[in-house]
Amino acid sequence: MIVKTGSGFAFRFIIKIHKDDLNTLYYIQNSLCGIGNMGAEEDLVHFKVTSLSEIKLIIEFFSNFPLNSSKRLDFLAFRRAYELYIASNQESRNEVLQEISEIKGSMNSKRTIYEEPLTQGLQDGNSHKIHITDN
Repeated sequence: MIVKTGSGFAFRFIIKIHKDDLNTLYYIQNSLCGIGNMGAEEDLVHFKVTSLSEIKLIIEFFSNFPLNSSKRLDFLAFRRAYELYIASNQESRNEVLQEISEIKGSMNSKRTIYEEPLTQGLQDGNSHKIHITDN
């Protein structure tokens, strides 16, 4: 998710599941070299990544192991916003923040376009194909 903060944005990756599945979150955290934090609220537990350097690792992971469905499109938008934010400088800051705001406004439940950008396959070096197994 992309969260508006005072004069910028914060990038967050969060997985929330029922507390009975806590070991699944530990498995995910261990698979990602121990990054992120664990927490609990009522019957839910969560794995949360918030630092920009750790968000970069999440982006690298999902660039190598693509998501399927509209979550892939949300990831591509998230990655684009992160890249813009990291590369921005004082001269382009306002324009970049506006573009990130527009990206944020087109994600998740606000999404109206469900086609992958044509340039994405070229950028990644291949086009993504959904692969569903019996598992």
